[in-house]
Amino acid sequence: MEISDKIIQAKGLSESAKNEINIIIKQIELKGVLTMQDFRHQLCQRLSGLFASLIFLLKVSTMELNSMLRNGEIKSEILPELFATYELNLS
Repeated sequence: MEISDKIIQAKGLSESAKNEINIIIKQIELKGVLTMQDFRHQLCQRLSGLFASLIFLLKVSTMELNSMLRNGEIKSEILPELFATYELNLS
């Protein structure tokens, strides 16, 4: 999957930033899980509000989500739904 142009435009990101985000997404997909490093420290730094969208989607607290990320409990298959939720929140 790749990040949508709607998100890139809404956040005012460059083509270079889009490419970086898509590389991070591919890394997450290859690992099969969202990790603290890839998701929180790389992806969320580039896309403010993404962490909150995942909290909303999973209906968990910040502490619970941090624990889930540390333990590799969130499968990468959630990314399409996460980005759809994130995109809706940008509207």
